[in-house]
Amino acid sequence: MVEDGFIILKVGPALTFGFREGIFSLNLIENEILKYDSNAELSNFMEILDFSMVKNPKDWVHHYSGTGEKVKIERKYSLSDRARYYMPKDEVNFALEKLMSNLEGMEIPITVISQFMHEQYKKVREGLLKPNAKELLKDRIGEYLDDYIYAIEANCETTL
Repeated sequence: MVEDGFIILKVGPALTFGFREGIFSLNLIENEILKYDSNAELSNFMEILDFSMVKNPKDWVHHYSGTGEKVKIERKYSLSDRARYYMPKDEVNFALEKLMSNLEGMEIPITVISQFMHEQYKKVREGLLKPNAKELLKDRIGEYLDDYIYAIEANCETTL
């Protein structure tokens, strides 16, 4: 968009895309860390989000087409990120809160961070980031902000 001369960039969808990526990574981390703990109740965030989308398809049905398998992948990973419209739904929000509660106060093993959030792993290893869910999520979203900052700076340089 910057190369086409757009001065104002819409950042919301990119930030929610980064949020979704971060939450999916944290859900995978939660599953790895807590799946053998008989006292833990997993959030099942990814499954609940998809269930909510299937139950109420109005916000994605006109955006995804193709085989059933393709649509299932698009609901989760599409760049158009229609999943963002389901985050405020009660069941999805409950699963999100459960996920964050399950990981709250936990120092996530660096090897598990490496598996699911490699850029954040590098920062944890260098002492720039704490290995906890909130910090990992904020940093993951921040990657998308960094892209916009870079684009804005590049645009300013070419217009000066």
